Amino acid sequence: MPEGRLSLSALWLETLESFNAHRTIFITLAAAFIFLPQMALALLMPSLGDTASVQKMMTEGAPPWLFPMIAVILLINLLAIVPITRVVLGLVAPQETVGAMLLDTLSRLPRMILAGLWLVLLYLGVTLLLSIPFAIILTVVAMAAPKAVTTTGGPVTVVLIAAMLAVLLYLGARVAVWFPVLIAENLGARATVRRAWSLTRGQASRILLILLALTFAAILVSALFFALGSAVGVVGQTAGGASIGLLLFQLVNSGFSALFGLFFYILFALMYRRLAQLDGSLPRHNPQLR
Repeated sequence: MPEGRLSLSALWLETLESFNAHRTIFITLAAAFIFLPQMALALLMPSLGDTASVQKMMTEGAPPWLFPMIAVILLINLLAIVPITRVVLGLVAPQETVGAMLLDTLSRLPRMILAGLWLVLLYLGVTLLLSIPFAIILTVVAMAAPKAVTTTGGPVTVVLIAAMLAVLLYLGARVAVWFPVLIAENLGARATVRRAWSLTRGQASRILLILLALTFAAILVSALFFALGSAVGVVGQTAGGASIGLLLFQLVNSGFSALFGLFFYILFALMYRRLAQLDGSLPRHNPQLR
């Protein structure tokens, strides 16, 4: 990897190497704690082809169990994400069992939840701070040139929204590695955010490019898997009825989601390691990290 900067191609090659080296444990964790929960949620949600169910949800709102279930699924996902991150960073003892890794994850949950809440509050605070001057500017411009603001897509409105989005994207890039930091360095919630901010100094533009590239790739690949899932679903529906078709469709799409998530978590753990190396502050408490 070129000295002094992040490289998506190098990170991707390292991601593939890490996956190949630990594929058994990675696939096991992703299947148990990412794929199966997402599959369960997908089967409980109305099919996009079930017009009546979708219209009912749009008019009556989401069922009361939906958001609590999503929260539970996110917590279950952590049972895969944390061990995967630890394995990538060499933070797993040679004789440590999967059960021990899961117990370690459960012990980390309070700090992870606090760090996540801290980030949410940080984003809300920044958004609120930005909205105040933006509201003042909009008010002043509206008094001087109403069409620049009140017209749908008025230039001032578009510029201000773009500016706010740019700030929030920059903020996201600066704290992008907060989760690997939390796992590797055992810091508190605020210290984790500060550490992530320090590591990404001077790298925000490259991290944004990496995030955009990953997003674009995810959209393309998910479209392909959606088409594949639809084709498999049609075959299943023809052979065994609508329920079989829906099951096969959800299997393909949940499988893609779990696989993409797995590679995403590996890549971000490696990104943290690279940033810590560039910063000269890679933790030395574990010789496997060197």
